[in-house]
Amino acid sequence: MRHNKKAFTLVEMLVALAVSAVIISATYASFELIQKQYKKNIDVAQLHSSGRAVMQILEREIRMAGYEFRDDKGLMTYGKIAGPLVITDSGNKCCDEVTIIFDEVTDTVNAQGVVTSSTVDRIKTRFWTEAHSSTKRGSRFRLYKRRTILGTNNAVLAKAIVGSKEVMADYIEDLQIVDLNALVTTNKNDYVKIDNSGAELANSATQWSCVYDKDSGLIWEVKTNISGKLNYHHDYYTWYDSNPKTNGGDSGRKDNWFKPSQTLQNSEDFLKAIKTSSLCGHVGWRLPELEELRTIVDSSKRSPSIDTSFFPHSPVAQAVFTATEVLKNQVWGIEFGKNGREGANAKSNVAHIRAVYKIPVASSELFGITLTLRTKEKYGKNRQVKKKDYHAGNFIFIKNDPYQRDTFSTTVLVRNL
Repeated sequence: MRHNKKAFTLVEMLVALAVSAVIISATYASFELIQKQYKKNIDVAQLHSSGRAVMQILEREIRMAGYEFRDDKGLMTYGKIAGPLVITDSGNKCCDEVTIIFDEVTDTVNAQGVVTSSTVDRIKTRFWTEAHSSTKRGSRFRLYKRRTILGTNNAVLAKAIVGSKEVMADYIEDLQIVDLNALVTTNKNDYVKIDNSGAELANSATQWSCVYDKDSGLIWEVKTNISGKLNYHHDYYTWYDSNPKTNGGDSGRKDNWFKPSQTLQNSEDFLKAIKTSSLCGHVGWRLPELEELRTIVDSSKRSPSIDTSFFPHSPVAQAVFTATEVLKNQVWGIEFGKNGREGANAKSNVAHIRAVYKIPVASSELFGITLTLRTKEKYGKNRQVKKKDYHAGNFIFIKNDPYQRDTFSTTVLVRNL
């Protein structure tokens, strides 16, 4: 008996192969699409979790700034904290830096929940960013944290214990920490012109009385070229302070030997007059410290070494006095006519004065924190991302690339300042 056996023809096999290839390709494409979307979701989820975690840590640390532990007798374990919260403004770029000091208390609790003992360390924590680059991920910023122990076992350490440099987060686009109690200004420049009542002026203003430096929080007196005015730029003064608590043991010279006919003879006379005038709405005018006066020096300019578009008629014939002593009878001065050269000046000598006013620190401080992160990978087409006006800080950026970004913001009340 003959059996009729049939096989697939070549055409049938080619058709089956083609159909299988289409099915496999579709399956693989679907798998690849799902895998890419899965990776994207994981990437975005990591961005969000990282952002929330960093913000919680920053909030907690900043909120504790200035906390000084007191024992059951009301005595501070380590004494007063100087500079509990220092913010270094990055200007119109990434990213701000913050250093925080506070006392950290660790309680030992028994089975009944009663505190049996406590240990107190004085901690300094620094948060900052550094540029980082890799072949696969490109250039970006990383956020770092370093914890330093300043005091332990009820004693301030002669040599602080510096902790390791820890990576807090990667792919940082921006970190801005802003004192919300500082002078509010809509001006995007670091310097802001202020009128005699204390109101902000446009950069195009042709008359102004003071300059507010947003980076330092200082307000500076502006000089005039009109003889006889209080702020005349050709007036000279001797350094004089009649208060023994603030003059360093040498009051200086009261009379002006160089210009005896000048109405205001010395620095004390000048500061009293400028306080009485309530220049720019303030009365707390004083001589600047050396570090403060340095902040307005522009060493790229020779004479005067200052931004003359905001500080016109700047005196250059002599140094500008500071309140910072060199010796008992000498103080530091800066010569704006010689590239901001610093030198010792006898209190009895004559020099110029530029008064400064520091916006006072409130008993309770509000700080705004804004953090922007991006994803590790690029997704889709380029999209434009612009920093919103309601986000804190003076870094104004516009990005146009395939990365996804998210911004986290909060307000922190620091109760111990």
